[in-house]
Amino acid sequence: YRLTTDPVRQRLLERFGTTLVLDVGANAGHYGRKLRRHGYTGRIVSFEPLPAAYRQLCEATAADPAWDCRNVALGAAADVMTLHESANSVSSSLRHMQERHQDAAPRSRFVADHEVQVATLDALVDDLAAPEDVLFLKADVQGFEREVLDGATTTMSRVAGAELELSIVPLYDGAAGYLELIDRMTSTGFRLVWIERGFVDASRDELLQVDAIFVR
Repeated sequence: YRLTTDPVRQRLLERFGTTLVLDVGANAGHYGRKLRRHGYTGRIVSFEPLPAAYRQLCEATAADPAWDCRNVALGAAADVMTLHESANSVSSSLRHMQERHQDAAPRSRFVADHEVQVATLDALVDDLAAPEDVLFLKADVQGFEREVLDGATTTMSRVAGAELELSIVPLYDGAAGYLELIDRMTSTGFRLVWIERGFVDASRDELLQVDAIFVR
């Protein structure tokens, strides 16, 4: 039979005793709403730098006192960077998009640029999490996963599980590929326990991205 990621994720969060989900690359709050639908009642902190998506995210969190949002991108160092906004919003990135991505999803083309603040998770985590919190990290950042992890080396020692978007083929200039990220997570004490289909090029029947869950 086929299991979807949603109940698996919820069971893992319960198994860890998760008290705080760090939702990096939240866009308009789709991931947080999904967590709530499937029974997660703990705290969520969502990070989203894109102005329009952040406004929608704030609307999604307004009635939920256990869900906070921050208008910032996460990376390897504090900085100001150019965020390229895509027509579909969800493909927006701090990296330049490759033609392979645009060919598979024409509405992913970039339509505007924004200067955004970048912070490291390590610099923020003490203000977000108590020492006893059990953390789960989700990073869906369109090619910036390596940099998020580079800025979270201390935080990762407190993380019980993580969910990363992995690219099977290059989609953004300079982005880490799936093998690099799996090797990195493995070398820092995590193991891959779940993969689900993500972005598909339907015209070629090719899988381009997957969502992968790791546990310590």
